[in-house]
Amino acid sequence: MGPLTQTQLHWLSSQPHTHKVVTAGNHDLILDEVSEMGFFARQGISAAKRKQLDWIGIHYLQDEPMILELLVPAAGEQQVRRVKIYGSPMTPEFGLWVFQYHPIRDAWTRKIPDDTDILVVHGPPALYGDCDGEKGPDGKIKVKGDGYILREIQRVSPKGVVCGHIYGAFSVIVIQHDGIKDVMNAVQMQWKGYDIVGALQQTLWSKLTMGRNVERSEETLVINAAFAPSELRSEDKSAIGIDFH
Repeated sequence: MGPLTQTQLHWLSSQPHTHKVVTAGNHDLILDEVSEMGFFARQGISAAKRKQLDWIGIHYLQDEPMILELLVPAAGEQQVRRVKIYGSPMTPEFGLWVFQYHPIRDAWTRKIPDDTDILVVHGPPALYGDCDGEKGPDGKIKVKGDGYILREIQRVSPKGVVCGHIYGAFSVIVIQHDGIKDVMNAVQMQWKGYDIVGALQQTLWSKLTMGRNVERSEETLVINAAFAPSELRSEDKSAIGIDFH
């Protein structure tokens, strides 16, 4: 995808949806203050140009939460539903772009507020919405998402995650929060403490504690809505509509 332009903001603002919530991506040079230095300064990126952008009512989130108050019909009258959204553009480093961090760095632990309903991030979590079929030298499918985001999602258990970045992983997939699946994810990611013995212990503990946290969502829906063409997959990509209850 190319960098953000005012034309794109006008198009997005023209859509009929009441609320538009976005975060940046690694190509959005104009939105990253760090991009004013070094190489990007020679590309005409500046704070002045960033301030000239008109968001036209669009909610832009950069490592921050917001609360939407939505009117919903209930028993013949309208009630207000509060939805907390957290948005972040950060992704593991790949190429000379922006909003990036070193791939082995933990940039996520305890970053997402506990009461987040919807997470809006540029890059997907590991194992969910990040598989485009590309294989590594060992012949195994590459895990392209961030394991630390996955661990935060397991901790916070939001109702939904909206992401993109991996073009060929356009999909809707569910993360089950039954304890056992969390352990299976940890084993697959080879997290510390999740050898065979550790996994058995964690599985037993998850069974003993299941049902105690009644406020925890039973599942998280991960929507990778990346609509750019992929080198590995050719498909038509329509808009994804989701109803959250």
